[in-house]
Amino acid sequence: MRKEPKKMKIIGRARKTVQTGPLREYLPPHWRTLMDRQREEWQPMAKKDIKQAVQSFNRLRGIDGFYLRNAAISLSQGIVRASFNCDGTYIVMADYFPQFVEENTP
Repeated sequence: MRKEPKKMKIIGRARKTVQTGPLREYLPPHWRTLMDRQREEWQPMAKKDIKQAVQSFNRLRGIDGFYLRNAAISLSQGIVRASFNCDGTYIVMADYFPQFVEENTP
């Protein structure tokens, strides 16, 4: 049996607290429905997607006059948030991020 990483356990515990614990009662009914559906289908990000996103950050670091101010990979949502010096912040699905970088860099 594969051991679950500590961070994934913490994410799972936090999600469970909101999704099935007493805080659930404060959510609108449509959110509850969406969260129930997502909870049944949720899987952590694939390691290959994490690796490719990090490699894409490295590519961005090599462009003169262009820099990444801030970036984060959300393991629970499967997205990359990246802020740049020249044109703001982008929120992109992690599995698409390498292609996004390819299409938008010299």
